[in-house]
Amino acid sequence: MPFRRLIISKGIAISAVQKPNLTSFRRRLLSSCSTSDVIDEKLTTQSIISPLVRFESARLQYPSVVSASDFDHGLNDDIEEIKKLNPFDLNIFPNLECGSGGGGHVVLGKNGSGKTLLSQTLINSLNNDKSELQSSSIRSGSVEINKTRDDSINRSHRWLTHVSFESHSELLLNENTTTVHRALIPGGGNRLSPTAKFLVVRLGMYPLLPRFINTLSTGEIRRLLLVRALVSKPELLLLDNAFDGLDVHGRKGLMDIIERVLKGFRMDILVQGVGDAKDTARTQIMLFSHRAEEISDGMGTVTYLGLVNDNGSVTTEERLGRSASELVEPLSLSSLNSPSEAEISHFWQEGKVDSTKNDGILVEAENLHVTRDDTMLLSNLDWVVKRGERWHLGGSNGSGKSTLSRLLLRISMDNSSEWECSTSGRDAKVEGGKLHVTSSSHHTKRGGVALVSTELHLHAAQNWSNRTVLEVLTSGASFIFDADRSSKNLSQIRVNTPVDIDIATTAAKWLGLVKKDNDNSILNRKFSALSQGEQKLALIASALALRPSLLVLDEAGQGLDPCNRKLVLNVIEEICQATDMSLIYITHHNEELIPSINRRLSLEGGKSVYCGAI
Repeated sequence: MPFRRLIISKGIAISAVQKPNLTSFRRRLLSSCSTSDVIDEKLTTQSIISPLVRFESARLQYPSVVSASDFDHGLNDDIEEIKKLNPFDLNIFPNLECGSGGGGHVVLGKNGSGKTLLSQTLINSLNNDKSELQSSSIRSGSVEINKTRDDSINRSHRWLTHVSFESHSELLLNENTTTVHRALIPGGGNRLSPTAKFLVVRLGMYPLLPRFINTLSTGEIRRLLLVRALVSKPELLLLDNAFDGLDVHGRKGLMDIIERVLKGFRMDILVQGVGDAKDTARTQIMLFSHRAEEISDGMGTVTYLGLVNDNGSVTTEERLGRSASELVEPLSLSSLNSPSEAEISHFWQEGKVDSTKNDGILVEAENLHVTRDDTMLLSNLDWVVKRGERWHLGGSNGSGKSTLSRLLLRISMDNSSEWECSTSGRDAKVEGGKLHVTSSSHHTKRGGVALVSTELHLHAAQNWSNRTVLEVLTSGASFIFDADRSSKNLSQIRVNTPVDIDIATTAAKWLGLVKKDNDNSILNRKFSALSQGEQKLALIASALALRPSLLVLDEAGQGLDPCNRKLVLNVIEEICQATDMSLIYITHHNEELIPSINRRLSLEGGKSVYCGAI
């Protein structure tokens, strides 16, 4: 079947092409490849073998952001944002790993450079039919998809699979009440494949098999998604911030699996039922990342988005022996400065009303027991957080950290003093003990608990497509989230007018969403039109605009490039230095702990294993 290509100027057309299997040809071509010839040999094979995906003069935009006529005539305020990613060429070749050069492909870029857009384009364009593709994210240019095997021959195999924000969201939306064991059998049945069994053991997931997905932590869900993606033995595996939420053990396990996959599905990963390893197919891995620690030695090609004067350029080059730190160094350059102490003090005191209520204790857990679906999430927990204290909440995946953070928000928003024994919530059930949490002042639009978490971000991405960034900032993401999940009308929770626009805009400016020249056009954009990193910055800015008594940041660094991660941490540190705001910071990355954090609660298996100074 000849290789087909469709060039378009409006809408989208994608050519899905079936090609003969290239495994034997590739093996013959590379059999004599030496380390010194890696680069030349790869260039030679790439000139002969068709890429898995080829973008030619492609221009991308978020779906439904502007109309075709507005895009062509420049009649929309968002047009400059859309044109950031200029028409580009990009080839993703099959995994031609040979010697030390590696065959993997890593995509790097700052938040807003187009990584999320590129990732979503690959995912959506391969999963939709032709009629739906007319409204997808490719504005013009061409995309060629070169399938080297027919998925219809073996329904358990897939051409592309992904571990991403989208796959995480889809799993929770469609399979929330499915067991982990069932979710790992893509074609149905009752038995795990040899690949799944190996990966379950490798990632420490065996105890999770009988559990329901809605009881899993963020890190546990990421492990599940990885196993599901690899069970299908894809030709192209897309990992978009796949390390997010994983504890140290999980990150090491994923890195090891990436290296093994890039070297081919051999006996040690398939366990049984495979002949000679040279007859097994390689999977190409396309890694979207911001952290040096996530880039394995097997990543031999790097694509940078938007790093040439931030003008939307796309450049691809060989790694040429550069370390992972050298690869991500361009992402760390920034001219943004943290706000001064005077600016923070003015921001924090603006509109403050004197009140006799000045709780010295913001959180008090006493012999707390929490369950969900007969699974014990927290047990015998005693914990006190006082005003002005800054805590690190640590523990491995599934230890109960996110459960605790959700409870803090729900109780604060319910404006109740405590949840007594047997009081049930949508997320969990308090079986014993009690938990007191400071409540928000709805009349002054401040105080209480403000939360930023992966769960909130997933909910926002699914449900806030029609909300503008300004609406999220002024209404308070924590308030909208709680209203959505408790089936309350937002007006019932926010009695008075929303957060002052100037306060909200200031918080957004501190985090770089509003530029130095006061260009606040991004505030009028739809939340769904932001990149994943920009969405996270908007959620953090929304939390700061509430000027909470207690700020809970659950893996706030997820999805942020090094520059923005440093900026967020600096702003939070400056606020801690200038105010009496309490902080609970949940992370698996100890390098993110700011100097003001001097206490730690460590959980394992839902129980406290350490509580005190650090």
